[in-house]
Amino acid sequence: MILYVFLCLPFVKPTDTQKEIENLLAPLLQMQTEKKTIAVLEPVGIHGEQTALGEFLREEMVSVLGKEGKFQVVERELLSKVMEEQKLFLTGAVSESSAVEIGKLTGADYILTGTITPFENSFRLNLRLVEVESGRIVKTISGDISKNDDLCKLWKEVKEPPDTPERIYREAIEYLKKGNRNKGWELLRRALAKYPTFRKESPEFLFFAGEYLFYHHQRAKGIELLQMVIRKFPQSPYARRAREILKLNRPGRKPRMK
Repeated sequence: MILYVFLCLPFVKPTDTQKEIENLLAPLLQMQTEKKTIAVLEPVGIHGEQTALGEFLREEMVSVLGKEGKFQVVERELLSKVMEEQKLFLTGAVSESSAVEIGKLTGADYILTGTITPFENSFRLNLRLVEVESGRIVKTISGDISKNDDLCKLWKEVKEPPDTPERIYREAIEYLKKGNRNKGWELLRRALAKYPTFRKESPEFLFFAGEYLFYHHQRAKGIELLQMVIRKFPQSPYARRAREILKLNRPGRKPRMK
């Protein structure tokens, strides 16, 4: 986990922070739309760090958006329940497709996601407003929140990320891309045991999961995923690798590793 440590400025009144957040969200409040429902996710660090500062900023943004009456804000309890069921976390570290799914399940018209970047005297907050119906990013906002001792302390409180299938698979695939099969396959083994029904429609996931299953006594399931790579992503380099594995290991032969 990457941590940023900067010298913080002398204490700034909390009301200054609230005012900066109100100014930052002004473009959203000025949108020419009827009252819409919005789900606000916690902004994260640029490397996906989940901090107490992200949680604080989310609550402040919810307060501003709800107070102005322009948006109806999805309750945190409902949002948390939906994201837990979807094996996600209450942060901005989700893809547009995941954001759309969250929006549909919570009845939200928009999803607000974002990232936090620390600078010497401020925190840069970059926000994206995703329209659930179209899946498009309809507005991006960037602004600075002045540092103070309290905000710096919150930034340093890094929360342990949850053990979600997407995180484990992503980590496993990174190891496998680098050629570290031992570590990558160990993570895949853990993920497949804990989340047996999880499936991601990407050539990387289908190939590496299929390769692992093929060589670890689940040949039929492995072949199914490898064939899916070839069928759905025929031009992908992973489709070529899948063909090579299947050609090298025709029925009746002992599995051979490429």
